Amino acid sequence: MLEIQAQGNSIKINGVINDQAEAMEALDSALENADDSTTLYINSPGGCVFTANEIVNRIKAKELVPNVQLGALCASAGTFIACSFGKVTAYENTRYMIHKPQSGTYGNEDDIEVDQKLLKSLTKDYLNVYAQKTGKKPEDIESIWVRDHWMTANEAKEQGFIDEIITNKKSKNDMNIQALATALNIDSVEDEKAFESKILSVILAMKKENTDLRAETESLKNKLAEKEQAQQNEEVEALVAQAKSEGKLNADNEPAFRTIAKSDSVAAKTFLDALKLPPISAQIETGTNERKAWTFSRWAKEDPKEGLYKNNEFLNKAANADQYVLQGKVVHIPQAGAPSGVVRNRTTKPASVVQRGDTDVTYALDEYTANPTHISNADTVEVSYDKRQSVLKENLNKLKEVVADWMLYHWAPVTANLITTTGDDAGATAPSATGDRKLFTKEDLKKARLMLNKANVAREGRVALLPSEMMDQLLNDPDLKRRDSSMELDMKGGVVTRLYGFDLMERSNVLIYHTGNTVKKPYANGAAGDRECALVWQEDAVERALGQVKFFEKTDDPQYYGDIYSFLVRMGGRKRREDGVGVLGIVQG
Repeated sequence: MLEIQAQGNSIKINGVINDQAEAMEALDSALENADDSTTLYINSPGGCVFTANEIVNRIKAKELVPNVQLGALCASAGTFIACSFGKVTAYENTRYMIHKPQSGTYGNEDDIEVDQKLLKSLTKDYLNVYAQKTGKKPEDIESIWVRDHWMTANEAKEQGFIDEIITNKKSKNDMNIQALATALNIDSVEDEKAFESKILSVILAMKKENTDLRAETESLKNKLAEKEQAQQNEEVEALVAQAKSEGKLNADNEPAFRTIAKSDSVAAKTFLDALKLPPISAQIETGTNERKAWTFSRWAKEDPKEGLYKNNEFLNKAANADQYVLQGKVVHIPQAGAPSGVVRNRTTKPASVVQRGDTDVTYALDEYTANPTHISNADTVEVSYDKRQSVLKENLNKLKEVVADWMLYHWAPVTANLITTTGDDAGATAPSATGDRKLFTKEDLKKARLMLNKANVAREGRVALLPSEMMDQLLNDPDLKRRDSSMELDMKGGVVTRLYGFDLMERSNVLIYHTGNTVKKPYANGAAGDRECALVWQEDAVERALGQVKFFEKTDDPQYYGDIYSFLVRMGGRKRREDGVGVLGIVQG
């Protein structure tokens, strides 16, 4: 990730050079107070050539020629920035790497020729900058950057890329004298002999006072030891009183505890804290600092609702109908009727008056309940303090998985909106399925894009959720491998990458279809003819609604000799158009 920040009279560029808007805004902010005395610090493995060009452009737009300080690494696009300004300094352990600009391409021969033309022009730009910095001829640069050309700081200096190497080789004697002067609060003077004489005179004066100081110091040490012993005794008594009040000390273990407390009060406090049974709210992983202060009742009320979309991020890629949920159970959405007609060059008057016919969409939310779980008193005390956390997290994770599986079933496309895969034959991947199925290819995704385009579905917010097997088949495409060879897959928000205008997301399973293009309900028995299906949609074409979320607990139940816990969630969803436009399935052929 690219980070740019002002620090003193320096502008620091750290990380992979990419097109993050926040980083470029930070550069503009840092340049507001910059001048020719500003130093540009670069520590980067390189990245996007266009972003590097833009960084250079913005600095030059301020008519600045800053000196450059290199960090541990300056490579690829980072060297273009370094060579574009003034004096370049580096540390002895700096590593420097140049190579020709790189890119990935695919398409027909015309597409590749256009991309090659662009790449050649970028290569020429880099060649000119390197030649101007080093004083070398372009052909000399050509001879060394056929492949990645790594250099130490000294090698880069010999080649002309670095002007100066920072060393720290003060003599040990010089450092000792300076350290002594600092300790004695003596200001440095230019005359070395006068400086040493000044230090010597101070030491001699201190020596005369040494005898009196030694006696005074010994007295102070004794008084300090007495004070520390008194404080320690007070701490021991306080710890003993605390332990007794909590019922953790008796006549048998008090002497041993006092011994520990006198020798190491910190260890005694740790021992005492270990004996405490933490409240259940402290056993739940809360994540942010703000949530660490939550009570257990607040966690039980809010965390399950917040956590429903973790690891099922695709649920966020849908229209949110939460506001239309009535009493936590039913969705009621007013639907506007068709707008009035429009006539060009109207000849018949008066015009006909029409009334818009509004309708309502109503559907009940599904109710999902986790089976009540019993945690015995023995488990909470004798087995592990984490037993409740483990049980609650396991139940909540299972509940989230079931809710997500049924939401996909509600979004399943109509038969007319199914596409079959067209790749080579391979073994079936659905559980219980036998025989061969067609592999998922990028051409299948292109067909989905074409169908949505023809249906005038909005291009923004398109999502393709692929089962893991299909995602693996797609990413093994040779063209995509070349394209992604220099890219870092972005898993933010669950998105693996983008292709043909779709956010590609992955899940272990999505939908299963029978022979005959009928979608199977979640958890139905498998069959030999089952086929896995990827789901493609535009965010406004599907809907999800979250209603009541409730946590139940019954502690210290006398019949079960322990605690009972369970969850309830009401959630539902639908395709927003009856004809299913905007939702497609890509099912194995």
